[in-house]
Amino acid sequence: MRIRLGTRNSALALWQARHVRGLLEQAHRGVEVEIVEITSAGDTDLETPLARMGTVGIFTQTLERALREERIDVAVHSLKDVPAQLAEGTEMAAYGEREDPRDAWFHGKGLAMVDCAEDTTVATGSLRRRSQMLHHFPKLNMVELRGNLQTRWRKFEERNFDAMILAAAGVRRLGWAERVTEFVSTDRLLPAVGQGILGLQTRAGDEAIDYVKCVNDAEAATAATAERSLLAEVAGGCVVPLAGFCERVDANTLRLRACIGESDGSTLLRADLTGDEPVALGHAAGRALISQGGAEIVAKARAAAQQGG
Repeated sequence: MRIRLGTRNSALALWQARHVRGLLEQAHRGVEVEIVEITSAGDTDLETPLARMGTVGIFTQTLERALREERIDVAVHSLKDVPAQLAEGTEMAAYGEREDPRDAWFHGKGLAMVDCAEDTTVATGSLRRRSQMLHHFPKLNMVELRGNLQTRWRKFEERNFDAMILAAAGVRRLGWAERVTEFVSTDRLLPAVGQGILGLQTRAGDEAIDYVKCVNDAEAATAATAERSLLAEVAGGCVVPLAGFCERVDANTLRLRACIGESDGSTLLRADLTGDEPVALGHAAGRALISQGGAEIVAKARAAAQQGG
């Protein structure tokens, strides 16, 4: 049996694919695992803000196309990049164990987030981070930053800005933890839906599903199900400044915190719910945000994306 893993060709994406390859080879002796590198539209256009690229799944569509055309058997994703609606005829077959879900703060002079001056220039490509940061620190100068981790680190070292924010999971996977100024509490910056989790997507009913089940982590799958149900309820196929983080309180109880905000930080709507069923919990949290005014934020995000596309 040969399994072809499709991945983006950044250093982080390749690390993730090789990690999955190792798990598959360990679990299934005699299975040949090939890594197929694929470049997405989100990797070639590094200038246009993601929210204005006119489409969701900018990092995943090319992999999904390769999957449906049977050029690969499994697409390896950073789950936070995967839209709520998967390509027709595909399914998410497994979720890898969750790495650190937090965001990581880098400051050129080693200053903690709360110690920064009001005019500090902070770089991020994420609407979610922009919205929450400006809500807490409204006088920050937030600037757009695109590219893989190496590109963003190079720009940071060139001192084009004072600070930047990256996902802690990618930072740890590349061995950069010692570079981090501060791992930001989820009480201050709530993570993206699925942040830190690997998603393995296959064709529906394909024999590869039986092989990748060995990668599935039950706790990550539960959290991912709740968070992606939230995403489906709120986003409606649009790139929005939405955050969602599910964690287990006890054996029978899950807690899901969620927020959505204006991109300028002027409004930040929150939901904090508990329950025992992840799909229902996710939908309930989404409805709570929508009922507070989240529908208007989604409409603005959709209009901005259409204008950019």
